[in-house]
Formats: sequence, structure tokens, C-alpha cells
Amino acid sequence: MRIWRIILPIFLLSVVACGGSHPAPRQPVTINNLQTSEAKFGRIAGSLLETWNTKDAQAVKDLFTEDAEAYDRSFGDHVVGPDQITGLIAIVSAFGPNWEARQTDRYIGLENGLVVDEMWNLKFGSIQFTQDHPMMEIDWLQTRDDHISNWTIFYGLDTLEELAVPSSQRLDQARSLLSSYQTAWSTGQTQAVAQLYSNDAVREDMVFMERQEGQKAIATFAKSFFGWYPGAQWNISLEFGEGRGEAPITGGLYSIKVTDQNGQPCEVKVAVLLKTAENLIYQETLYYEAQSLIGCGWAR
Repeated sequence: MRIWRIILPIFLLSVVACGGSHPAPRQPVTINNLQTSEAKFGRIAGSLLETWNTKDAQAVKDLFTEDAEAYDRSFGDHVVGPDQITGLIAIVSAFGPNWEARQTDRYIGLENGLVVDEMWNLKFGSIQFTQDHPMMEIDWLQTRDDHISNWTIFYGLDTLEELAVPSSQRLDQARSLLSSYQTAWSTGQTQAVAQLYSNDAVREDMVFMERQEGQKAIATFAKSFFGWYPGAQWNISLEFGEGRGEAPITGGLYSIKVTDQNGQPCEVKVAVLLKTAENLIYQETLYYEAQSLIGCGWAR
């Protein structure tokens, strides 16, 4: 009897300790909600591409809210309302009357998202963008009542560099930030992640509808993330952002290498938008490629 009085507390302590190192499983996204959001956003994004191709002013009015705003800070553009947005599209057309575009990827939230575009038959001075060497544009579309209420235009960092829009310092800072982000979230170490963020940083996941406020809360989430997906590795596939403007947004498309429910390797594709001050992230927003969530079992 005495031996059990010694062993039982030790056993209970070991169970508690093990439980503390394994967070409760992450609740997957409801697949029906995800697919509904993907279909809705896909219709809106497809309509935007059609509007580009037709340059139809009425189509713009049908797609955008009356108070819609469009931002292209890399080129110093900010317009309000469908009429001015039509004018912005016409400006782009002036760089190539026969220009074409295609949407290659969509990263969604439950309410809005990002579209990755390749554009060609465009000429800027001596620089020619062709189908084999396209201009990379990323459109951040925020919606209201099935219409676009805010359109923010980003460009691939390689595209911006080719156009000589940002300073070399701006490009170096953006690339360093995205590399540091990839490294930190691949280490499995909460301290490495915490060092990316300011004390008052806000991190929002637009699919899982998770929000962390403050460096400590983000570090706590990172600990759970590393418990849910041990050994997860982040790899960047496209660097993008704004070449000019105050507090420019820097973005990255990442593939997260994880294992699915059957222990098989798979990849979740995520888009990350970052704002920084004094080289620390103070605002982060995440979107996902829907099919990759389903394929890895993050949506069920």
C-alpha cells in the first residue's frame, strides 16, 4: 500500500506534464463554410478579371460599391468610386492596348481574400512583360454585400525591382522580413517567433477566425501551433508588397509542409500580409488557398 502512495502521485504528475506539452487539437474549419466562401469570392474575382478584359464602365459599376476605394501605392494611385476606378483601369490599358491577364491562385478568408495575377503584353519604357515573363500583381479584395468595397494592388518584389519603383533599401528590408518570418515559424521555438513582433502586435487569421493581441499572446499561439503541427516547415513561393507609401504592406505566399491525418506529407498554402515599425511586425493578416486546407485535413 505504501508503494502505491509513492507511485500514484508520480504517475499523476507525469500525466499532467505530458498533457501540458500537447495542446488540445485545433478545431478544423467547417468545409461547407470554406467552400461557400471560396465560391463567392471566386465569382467576385472572376468578375474583376472580366472587367479588366472588357474595360466596361457599367461592369465596374456593377462590381464595386459606390464608395469603393482602390489603392496602388506603388504608383501613387488612390481613387474612390466606380467612375474613378474605371479611369484607373484605363491608365493600365494605356501601357498595352492588347494586354492580357489571368488569375493563377486565390487565397481566401471567410469574407474576403487575395488574387494572384499574371499580366502580359504590357510595356513600361524599355521593359516588356510577356506571357513567358509576366508582371506579377496581387489584388487584395475586401467585399461588402457581394461587391468590392476596397481594392488594394500589390506587386511581386521582382516586378517592382525590374520597374525600379522602390529603393534598394526598401526591397532589402522586405525580403529580409519575409525570410526572417519563414525561419522563425519553422524553428518550433516560441521565442524565435516572439522576436518578430512588437509588444502591441495584432495577428488575425481570416479563415480560422483567430486573433491574438500582443507579443505574449502570439507566442502562446505559436506554442500551440508547434504542438499541432510538429516539424512544420514554411517555404516562401512569392514575395510581394507595396513599393512606396508610409507603412507599406509586405506580403508573402508560403507553403507550410506538414503531415495529414494519415501521417502523409502535404502542403498548406497561406498568404501573409505584414505591417512593420522599427523592423517589428505590428499587424499580420492570413489567408489560405482553400483546396490545400481540405487536402491536409485543416478543413473537414
